[in-house]
Amino acid sequence: MVNPMRGAPRSWPGRTVAVAPRWLATDLADAEPARRPTVLRLLIETGLTEIALGSPATVPADHEFVRTVIEQGLIPGDVTISVSVPPGEELIRRTVDSLAGAPSAIVHLTGDTTGIGILRGHGKRFGGVLALQCSPGAAAGALVEAWEPEAGRPMILSLPTAGERVMPHVLADRVEWIGDMVGRRDHACLSVRPGDERGTGLAAAELALLAGAGRVEGRLFGGPGVDLGALAGNLLADGVDPGLDLSGLGRARRAVAGGTVLTKAIRSGVPRLSAAERRVAELAAGGCTNREISVRLFVSISTVEQHLTRTYRKLNVTRRTDLAANLDLRSSGV
Repeated sequence: MVNPMRGAPRSWPGRTVAVAPRWLATDLADAEPARRPTVLRLLIETGLTEIALGSPATVPADHEFVRTVIEQGLIPGDVTISVSVPPGEELIRRTVDSLAGAPSAIVHLTGDTTGIGILRGHGKRFGGVLALQCSPGAAAGALVEAWEPEAGRPMILSLPTAGERVMPHVLADRVEWIGDMVGRRDHACLSVRPGDERGTGLAAAELALLAGAGRVEGRLFGGPGVDLGALAGNLLADGVDPGLDLSGLGRARRAVAGGTVLTKAIRSGVPRLSAAERRVAELAAGGCTNREISVRLFVSISTVEQHLTRTYRKLNVTRRTDLAANLDLRSSGV
């Protein structure tokens, strides 16, 4: 069958997955500040080597946490931290400054990609390996040329479908299409962040791997997005070593349960909200702006607005200030 995005036959349906992808864990977006070190430790013990820590330039608590893990040596040498930042020279400068002392880091430029040149400039002050992550769209080839990925300056092209209600094969078609544009990928990786609005996030991730994705972004301990533990378990069942230690995953999840904002929301009795709507509502109730929420959850501002609109309707509220009372979060420390 023809891939409608590339105007040529699909090649991915006949492939098999022979090696595990890279994994990016985004669980810390849901962890309460006091629980973050515990969640981080459990992610590292499970074998996660790429971990998102938030947006240090826009969220003070994220900046404090990034500096703490670097200065206290909580990140092993084989683990790379990832941070996000919206466009803006001052924000990018502050982001790079926050990473001082880390051996390697990933900077995820959210929104438009006008900051690539700015990041290249400020990145020269970073003493380790600095990778760029961005969402390419139809301009993938031009973005690769602008960043010029190499051994000390790799690149990650992220293809999210969070907030979209599309069938699983659509993401695979996008991966194959972007792969055609990028061509040689010695130091450029295609990454996917499947949404689960249709309940098909796991299937979308598996088809994307067939199409050439080299990294999957998701959660190990539950929440919006694909379940990395389930995907890794499927690979293991197919005879592919996922590179993760799943033997203690059940214990780790029990240790985390009750310590994340997401778990509290489930216990507080708001079953009508989807996981994504619940997370956006919690951050909004905690005082985050729509831009701050979009940065922390790696989604567009439009997606945040759509989730809030549905949440207001489901909870029968009309104002942001009413969310805390209806989610029962006023005493939860959010």
